[in-house]
Amino acid sequence: MPPLPPAIETHAFNYQTATEYAGRGEFDKAIEILDNLISGEDLKPEFFYLYGTIYSEMGKNREAADMLKKALYLDPGNVLSSFLLGNIYKNDGKNEQAKKFFANAYESLTLLDPGSEIDDSGGLTAARLAEVIKANLS
Repeated sequence: MPPLPPAIETHAFNYQTATEYAGRGEFDKAIEILDNLISGEDLKPEFFYLYGTIYSEMGKNREAADMLKKALYLDPGNVLSSFLLGNIYKNDGKNEQAKKFFANAYESLTLLDPGSEIDDSGGLTAARLAEVIKANLS
């Protein structure tokens, strides 16, 4: 019997599996995996970001915002969590809160190479996301 992979590799595999389920709209399966991931000691902001995107897709904005705030607690520079929170607040008509999170995301982007891809963004570059955020701040 081959040895079990280290916990980090297992987390990465489980996170990728949860991401694939979420991408196919199988939210319950993705949430089940995420629940298992956060029950451990190795909490990562991307776990909570993925929860946030799932809840947002399900129309559960309060739950999405809660998860995204947890991601930001673990990583205050998490650009996508700030951006998605901005979008949630904007869609809820909370424009001042939306601007705060868009501004935080924009500030974090200024620290990155404009051509670099944002993790978990599907290939979005820092420069392109900055353009989108600037449009939301106008």
